[in-house]
Amino acid sequence: MNNNHSDIAGILAYSLSVVLYPLFTPTYLMIAFLLLFSRLVLPLTTTYVLYAIGGTLFFTCLVPLIVLIVMKRQGRITDLDISDHRQRMIPLTYAVLSFGFWCAYLDSVLKVPPFMFWTAVCSVLAMIACAIISNWWKISAHLASMGGVVGMSIGYLLYFGVNSPLAVSLLLIVSLLLMYARIYLQAHTPVQAVVGFLLGLVFTLTPNIILLYV
Repeated sequence: MNNNHSDIAGILAYSLSVVLYPLFTPTYLMIAFLLLFSRLVLPLTTTYVLYAIGGTLFFTCLVPLIVLIVMKRQGRITDLDISDHRQRMIPLTYAVLSFGFWCAYLDSVLKVPPFMFWTAVCSVLAMIACAIISNWWKISAHLASMGGVVGMSIGYLLYFGVNSPLAVSLLLIVSLLLMYARIYLQAHTPVQAVVGFLLGLVFTLTPNIILLYV
């Protein structure tokens, strides 16, 4: 990654990469789901909202992030972005396990709709695919995560019967900005960014199409 973030473009690119760090996006998605559900279906209790956000934050962010911090201090990874793709297998394995527990939490504790559960399961499969690919090639985890955000968001809109081309367009614009940011910071090539995005999108959008239309 380019360490020169002193220019405005570099600062913006780095800031966007931090805000859309892959371990943060599941919590963003959970908050969006809770807001839509409360507004369009029925109000949710404060207890349920806290369990939903807290559980998601714990399994998809705090646990994997602690693993990354420990591994960095041990010198097993060079940075939290895991810039060296050859170092990704072990932290991604821990992340897959933690996200797997999150899927079980969604189903057994939160009782989320089937489309959301299966989308979460498919996001774990996408992580496994990223881990395998990373053995040979530096696919973009940031863009795979963002592709997952777009796929799951489209699933939300379909589930709630909301027709919002504007929302989808904004998500695609943010995805393009993130793609530019990762390329600008020399974290990935354009091909690595595009393939990462498509992988996340296909894995999360497919279960929604199957459950809603097949």
